[in-house]
Amino acid sequence: MKINLTRKSKQTCNVERLSPTKRKSSIEYIVRTARSEDIDEVIRMQKTLQDDGIKVNSDLWKVEGDYVTYLEDYYKNMFKAEETKLVVAQSKNTGCLIGMGLGRIFRHNNIAPNISGEITDVWIEPQHRRKGIASKMISELVVLFKENQVEHLTVSYIKGNQKAEAFWRSFKFRPVLETAVLSVKEFEQEMEPQSRNPA
Repeated sequence: MKINLTRKSKQTCNVERLSPTKRKSSIEYIVRTARSEDIDEVIRMQKTLQDDGIKVNSDLWKVEGDYVTYLEDYYKNMFKAEETKLVVAQSKNTGCLIGMGLGRIFRHNNIAPNISGEITDVWIEPQHRRKGIASKMISELVVLFKENQVEHLTVSYIKGNQKAEAFWRSFKFRPVLETAVLSVKEFEQEMEPQSRNPA
């Protein structure tokens, strides 16, 4: 089923995103493979995902420079890559894209497992959450993994994002690695008392 966005429906999408309190129980959704004409909306959702992450944890490194051009090139490559699948969720009512998710396959040398799947860039517009859409998108990504005999999956989420952690833990994902950050200046400040009072 192909739904085309007209100029009017794009305006409707903007109004819908700015009115998170208006929840319509009658809205139906489809999850499909992303197409090249979706790239502007995919970039918008990825930027929103980044902004949302910084709100959750201010220590998250921020993107700089011509990030839009980088994302355009990045997702164009994702459209063409064989072992990658980008899916979007779309409202049947308006044709608006309201969610996205990316699945990628990685092959490893001298590491067990030697093949793994990564689920990343998962975003659902806030007013469309808790409707099972993310689960449907992930199920579509798992098809890619099963077709390529991938048995092990990884996800990443920002520390402090309790909703994301709860969501992934509901699927029994288990944390195995935590990345910590510190500036050189902060490190030196922490080391000064130790240099004055060596252990």
